[in-house]
Amino acid sequence: MLDKDNKPLPTHSLLHPTSAVDHSHRWVYIALIVAITVAGAGLRIARLDHPMRGDEAFNFLRFVAGAGPASWLNYESPNNHLLNTLAEVVSTRLLGPGPVAIRLPALLAGVLLIPAGASLARRLFGRFSAGIIAAILISSSSILIEYSINARGYSLVCLATVAMAYFTVGIFENPSQIKQWLGWSAAGVIGLWAVPVMLYPIGLLVCLIIGQLLVVRPAAADVKAMLRRLTLSLAGIGLVSLLLYLPSIYISGGDAIFANRFVSPLSFKQVLADLLPEASKTISHWLRDTSIIWQAIVVAGLARCLLAFARRRNTMYLLPVLGPALLLLGAVAHRVVPFPRVWLFLLPMLLVCAAGGLSEIIYQFAGSSQTKRKIAIAALLVIVVAAAASSAIMTMKRQYLISEDPKTFVDAEPIIDDAAALSDGKTAVIWNLHDPHWPPLAYYLAVKSNQSPGFGDTRFRYDRAVVIVEPAGDIESVFKANPGNYKRTGKVELYKRYPSGATVFLAGLRPPSGNE
Repeated sequence: MLDKDNKPLPTHSLLHPTSAVDHSHRWVYIALIVAITVAGAGLRIARLDHPMRGDEAFNFLRFVAGAGPASWLNYESPNNHLLNTLAEVVSTRLLGPGPVAIRLPALLAGVLLIPAGASLARRLFGRFSAGIIAAILISSSSILIEYSINARGYSLVCLATVAMAYFTVGIFENPSQIKQWLGWSAAGVIGLWAVPVMLYPIGLLVCLIIGQLLVVRPAAADVKAMLRRLTLSLAGIGLVSLLLYLPSIYISGGDAIFANRFVSPLSFKQVLADLLPEASKTISHWLRDTSIIWQAIVVAGLARCLLAFARRRNTMYLLPVLGPALLLLGAVAHRVVPFPRVWLFLLPMLLVCAAGGLSEIIYQFAGSSQTKRKIAIAALLVIVVAAAASSAIMTMKRQYLISEDPKTFVDAEPIIDDAAALSDGKTAVIWNLHDPHWPPLAYYLAVKSNQSPGFGDTRFRYDRAVVIVEPAGDIESVFKANPGNYKRTGKVELYKRYPSGATVFLAGLRPPSGNE
């Protein structure tokens, strides 16, 4: 094969030759990546006791806590991220229904993302320094820490995306190597089984592969072979993913997956009105708890990564531009405006590119001088570590890690603790089931007291009620949602007000009359 300047490329490769990689400090590199991963795991574990978010609690109560596959694989709500739900079923059966067990699958994926990002940076840029910087940036990212302790499938999608990108580089290096295509396909299937939004990173990487063919312009036979392998891989991903979703389609129907309200097209006017505000919100989430220094070094790294494309001719170096651009185009074409969490997969990829760009700056600055290069790398690492430490400290100081879940009722656990202390076996716990804050209340009540909420026929069981009024709610709405108890309500007195704005009342319940 020849490149655009008619120079020979390495056999079976879509990449231009690069300088030899220095392996002399391999064990030092491995030790540093392990240390950074342990530190990143510590940051995440430290926040595992975060108040249960609404989506986490709902998913556990509705799907994970069910008795069998009919509950676990029910797709009545896209809130059910199937792979994460099945992993939660295993972890909660082994460790109990506490927040740690519920969040364990997301935590493991979030921790593994650190060495995975380092491996991608190392492979993409051919330098240990790129891998170390990538690991530091990923481990300390506030929003990535949040989703590592949020029992959803998004950290799994991030991990699958980085793995798929890793194999994409392998495909560029040797398009005929079957294990690269198998790894690429397996990562795609895992990501889609986690959350269907994996379609976005798959589409992005497919565009980068096709773009690489246009940049390198190999022989026609090689292009046909490459496109054939790509087509077979995509068909394999689609077929296996369909098989994995078939039980859910059988239980819930195809429309639950393919035509739910989150994937139904909007008008172009609505898309254009919402797209940029949501993109802006996404960037603000990514930059949360970061300093000006952190932002400056990341922007510098991304800019240098783009410039490196001119020399290395690797379309992965165009991710800082092509990634956001293709996401925006995909949203417009599909007429669906993604939530900021849908874009999360792109963040570790951009941090990898920034890390590689920073390593390029160092090598360009130092030239061939080994001494100058070591000093420059050490100085850069000090700056990166300081910026990352500042971000980590700000994240740990943050009271709550809630970027997108308005249904999080942060006082749910202390309220249920108080309600349990007030209960003497004759006290109902009631609230407005129609209020979106109910899942955390129901979760803590179920876990702490093995008691179902006080709905339904409570006439002969209770003579008092703990009435929980959620933030922005009122006691009248609670009683309307519990008409049986409302008819029996006697004296109502305030018990306690909570920082979130929630209020708890104690209400006497009269014995039922003969016609009740």
